[in-house]
Amino acid sequence: MKKHLSAFGNSLGIVIEKPILQLLRIERDTCLELTTDGDCIVLRPIRESAPMQPDELLRGASKKDARAQSGIRENRPTRKASVR
Repeated sequence: MKKHLSAFGNSLGIVIEKPILQLLRIERDTCLELTTDGDCIVLRPIRESAPMQPDELLRGASKKDARAQSGIRENRPTRKASVR
């Protein structure tokens, strides 16, 4: 998407369309962090991080990952420790 800067008083700004704001959950009072690498501008919402719930942590994880997180082991032969 191409955008042009607009004049806002003595500054320049960019208008972000509502669908993008909704997608990123940005509202009028959302604090944003602006960074640059000297070539690109990155604008990122700053969120108060609340502890994630277990179901949020496992969302998108594979079944194998979920079993590992829940302490369920796969059926694998176990090696017995040799006693010397």
